[in-house]
Amino acid sequence: MKRKYSGRLVLFFLTLILSASPFLFTSCDTTRNADAVISYNPDTTYQVMEGFGAFNTLSFWKDETYANKLDMVATDLGLSIMRFELPPTFHAEKDSGYNLEGSVFGGPTLEDNFRDVKELHKRGVNKFIATIWSPPAWMKTLNSKGEGPTTNFGGSLREDMYGAFAEYCVAYCKTFKEQTGVELYGIGLQNEPEFVEPYNSCVYTPDQMREALRAAGRKFREEGIKTKIYLPEALPAQQHVADFFNAVNEDEETRNYVAVFAIHNYDKDGMNVGGASAKQWAEYHGLAQSTPPAKELWMTETSGHPNTWKGAMLLAANIYNAIQYGNLNAWVWWAIADKKSSEVYALIVDGKPTGRYFASKHYYRFIRPGAERIKATSTDDDVLVLGFKNSDIYNYSFVLINKSDVTKQVGMPRIKSARERKVYLSSDSLRCEIQPNATGRVISLPAQSIATVVWEQ
Repeated sequence: MKRKYSGRLVLFFLTLILSASPFLFTSCDTTRNADAVISYNPDTTYQVMEGFGAFNTLSFWKDETYANKLDMVATDLGLSIMRFELPPTFHAEKDSGYNLEGSVFGGPTLEDNFRDVKELHKRGVNKFIATIWSPPAWMKTLNSKGEGPTTNFGGSLREDMYGAFAEYCVAYCKTFKEQTGVELYGIGLQNEPEFVEPYNSCVYTPDQMREALRAAGRKFREEGIKTKIYLPEALPAQQHVADFFNAVNEDEETRNYVAVFAIHNYDKDGMNVGGASAKQWAEYHGLAQSTPPAKELWMTETSGHPNTWKGAMLLAANIYNAIQYGNLNAWVWWAIADKKSSEVYALIVDGKPTGRYFASKHYYRFIRPGAERIKATSTDDDVLVLGFKNSDIYNYSFVLINKSDVTKQVGMPRIKSARERKVYLSSDSLRCEIQPNATGRVISLPAQSIATVVWEQ
C-alpha cells in the first residue's frame, strides 16, 4: 500500500533537504570564492602576434645531437622566429664575390646558418630575421680609435657607400632564398647604433640611419625584395629611440620603407636587463602607429635576467609589459644556448633548459603566429593576464602571472565554443607542467608562478 503525502508535507521535506545541503542542486563550477576573476571580451581586439624567438647559437650547445637540438627548440619551446647576424664577411672585400664560408656570430659559418634555417623550416619555423652588426669594413669610416677601416670599435657607414650598402642587403636577401628555399622575413639595418664595441659595430645618428634606409628601401623596391626592414634596435636607456622613429616618420619617402620599429630591452650598458617601462612601451606604440603606414613594434634582443626562478618571473613580466602596454608584435631573446660562464644570456645552459626557458615557453608554445590579443582583465592586481584568440590549434590562450607571495585562487571564464581546456603551470618547483586535476572554473596559482590556460578547437 502506497503512503500518500500532502503537497505541504512534500514542500517541507524539500526545504529541509535544500537547507542542509546547499550545493546539492547547484553547480560547484563557480567563481564566487576566487581571489581573482578573469573576464574577457573576444570582440575587443588589439595586435596580431608575429611570434617569439631567439638568436641562433645552436653551435654553442654541446653534447646533444643536432636533430634533438632542433626538435627541442622548434617543438618543445615552440620558437617561431630565429635571428641571425648578417656578417661583414659576406662581402668582406669590395672587389670580391659573396662569401658563404666566412665567420658569423653564433656560426661557425654563414653556410651553417643556412643549414639551420632549412632544418628549422622543416619543423615549422617560418620566420627568420637577420641583423647587421657592421657593414663590411671597406664601406666604413675610420673607427673610434682612428684605425681602419675595420668592422670593430664603431666607425660609420660612409655617405658615398649608401648605394653599395643597399646592394649588400639585397644580395644577402637573394642569397638567403637561393640557399635555403625560404624568404628572409626581416632585416635589421644596424644592431644598437649608438654603441662603439670591440666587436663588429657601427655608429649611426638618426639622420644617418634614415639615409641608409632610403638607399636600402629604394633598392628593395627596384629589385622586388619583400623582406621587411626593421630598425633602429636602439636602447630606451640611451634616450634616443623616439629620435630614430621620428627621423623615419617625418620623411615622406622613408616612412614607406620600414615595416617595423624595433628596440632592445637592456639597461644603458647594453648587457644588464632593463628596457622600456610601461609608459615608454605605450609611447613607442603611439609613435609606431602615428604616421601612415603604421609600423609594427618588435623587441629583438634582451638578456641578463638571473638564472633563477626570480629571473624567470622577471622575464615573464617583461614580456607581459611589452605586449600589454606596447601592443608588441614580436619578442626575441638573445642567445638560444650558451655555456655556464655566460648563463645570463641563454635560455639553454650547458644543454639544460633554464627557468627562463620555461617562462618563455608559456608564451612561445601557446601564443602562435597569427594569434590576436583580446581584452582580458583580472579583478586582482597581483594576477596579471593576457588573452589571445585564434592561436593555431587553440581557440583561446590566456597567460596568467601570480606576482604575489601567496597562492591565488583564480576564476576562469567559461568558454562554451571550445572543445577542451588545459592548464600548464610553472613555479619554483614546476616546469610548464600540465595540471590534470585543474578541471573546474577555479584554478590554483602558487606564489610567484606562471600559467597558460588553453582552450583547444
